[in-house]
Amino acid sequence: MFCKNCGKELKKGAEFCHECGVKVEINETVQANPIEASVPQPDAVNKAQEDKKNILYGLVFLVLIVVAVIYIISWLFGSGIEIDYGDFENTDEVKLSDFSADYNEDIGYLTIEGTIKSKVDCYECIIVYFEVYNEYDRVVTTCRIETDALGEGEKYTFDDMYDIESGSDIEKIKIIDVTVF
Repeated sequence: MFCKNCGKELKKGAEFCHECGVKVEINETVQANPIEASVPQPDAVNKAQEDKKNILYGLVFLVLIVVAVIYIISWLFGSGIEIDYGDFENTDEVKLSDFSADYNEDIGYLTIEGTIKSKVDCYECIIVYFEVYNEYDRVVTTCRIETDALGEGEKYTFDDMYDIESGSDIEKIKIIDVTVF
């Protein structure tokens, strides 16, 4: 038999534990070896493994749901206007980034935002030309963004508005040329 308090083996017939001094309780239903009592039964092991597996499946499912919700929200509330940088997103002279566009069909105005970073000294300006496409993939108009003179590494952040009476939705903006002066 073993002491319930400290776990040390008890001498036969002892009334008190010789290690910690706690009175020994004799219980016929208690197993003589605490190691045998602590060995998990096969059903308990299988249940624990099944519980871990279910928790893992639940976490994977939760992550998939969160990703789907984020995608749907960005799709619903995004401008929906595709930005096609062509070969001009990152050239030897400039880096175009964070371009976004929004078209208000009610008033016929197209708003384009973004950043132009000069990779070289530009003494006059940088001009970005772009075509605006409607829902039928036809060019509605050509517009341009013009910066001030920029030193190497300087950025030009813009928020320009263009009057475009297209009569239909604007679907895409395509950069067609970048000129550095």
